[in-house]
Amino acid sequence: MKWKRIEVVSNKDFTDIISLIFYNNDASGLEIIDPSDIDIIKNDEESWAVFDRSEFPDSDEVRIRAYFEDSIADRIIENIKRDLRENRSIGQYSVNVEEIDDEDFANNWKAFYKPISVGEKLLICPEWEKVEPSDRIVIKIDPGMAFGTGDHETTKLSLQAMERYVKPNMTVFDIGTGSGILAVAAKRLGAKEVIATDIDSLAIKASSENAKLNNVEFEVREGNLLDVVEEKADLIVSNIIAEILVKMIPDMFTRLNKDGLFIASGVIDERMSMMKDALGNFEILEIIRENGWNAIISRVKDE
Repeated sequence: MKWKRIEVVSNKDFTDIISLIFYNNDASGLEIIDPSDIDIIKNDEESWAVFDRSEFPDSDEVRIRAYFEDSIADRIIENIKRDLRENRSIGQYSVNVEEIDDEDFANNWKAFYKPISVGEKLLICPEWEKVEPSDRIVIKIDPGMAFGTGDHETTKLSLQAMERYVKPNMTVFDIGTGSGILAVAAKRLGAKEVIATDIDSLAIKASSENAKLNNVEFEVREGNLLDVVEEKADLIVSNIIAEILVKMIPDMFTRLNKDGLFIASGVIDERMSMMKDALGNFEILEIIRENGWNAIISRVKDE
């Protein structure tokens, strides 16, 4: 199978807007090459990321990438170019397209990931790596072509929040599951029932396979956000950008039990006020922050 990588190069100030354009054109996950990440990686003792210095230019430019099957890529490329032209708030940018072989795409990135400890209880381990026995709960992940290896701040924040709030016998929804890492974590932390959803078929496949890797069972449904769940949960976790989280909040009340919890991750500092306004009917219990990213833990207010 052939893939095409679509890359937009622009000033980092426009990262959030460009990311939203990608997501609005059915990208299930993004690769963001930001030169400022070099210092973060060097200073983070827990990071499992290894970086290729040639990927990071000596400039303020950020490269935002997504991958699409060749059969649909041309249409999506034109849609992304159109949306970029119509969004007048974006400054200068360029669009690059590269054809990628399936085998290269699926395997070359594996050299860049190592096991990482998250929070007080969890150890995220790439499926192809071996770890020494420890007291931590080991979660094996082979994300394939789906988002979620455990290294990005938003995923780590989600896991830290789940470690604190997931209790035995809970029903948990993982909305926008990607690789399924959060759904797996919910089961390993004691959740009785877990339902994971994603709009992308690759994510559905990856999350199902990662469930098997970890000897856990949860239901995976293909569809948009909460559209494919009618049941009620004790806790909903979603690691998506703020603009999409805000759209989901009005539907939360029909999907959460009394005193239900909502863990919203993927919120940059600049979108915190927007999220807090949208969470008007929720009581914010805690906010966890790392490197400009936030996870908000909130609870449905009593009537």
